[in-house]
Amino acid sequence: MSEPLSPSQMASIGWKNRQGLGDCANQFHYYRLTHDDRILWGGYDAIYHYGSGLQRGHEQRPETLERLSRQFFETFPQLEGLRFSHTWGGPIGTTTRFCMDTGSAFAGRVAWAVGYTGLGVVASRFGAQIGLDRLDNPDSPRLKLRLARSSGDTLAP
Repeated sequence: MSEPLSPSQMASIGWKNRQGLGDCANQFHYYRLTHDDRILWGGYDAIYHYGSGLQRGHEQRPETLERLSRQFFETFPQLEGLRFSHTWGGPIGTTTRFCMDTGSAFAGRVAWAVGYTGLGVVASRFGAQIGLDRLDNPDSPRLKLRLARSSGDTLAP
């Protein structure tokens, strides 16, 4: 998260409508303007730790923060010298196909949707609709989509 931008810095980047931005690569960037004119900048470095273990030491990786900072200033060279007030990191949930996955468990009594990989604002609503259809609307056209059909039932009772 950057420090707040001045009015002249805001004018220099031309970001007038405060829309959320991102790219479409598997290692992607996403960025947003906050209400106090900071830039939230994230994404890109997804490091796999053998065994998928969750450890506090995996939450901050200096090399990742340096890479994101460099990429930030490649995107916004006119903001060179701007400082970052906050950094964070940690595990992400993804699937091997870099797309959300849905399914059901316990003989159809529980529905799930996982693996949004940071792209979940719109997809989570769609995943929830698929889940609700699995529970209460088995004839839904959504369940005929390949995305929904390629998932499976798990955790049988």
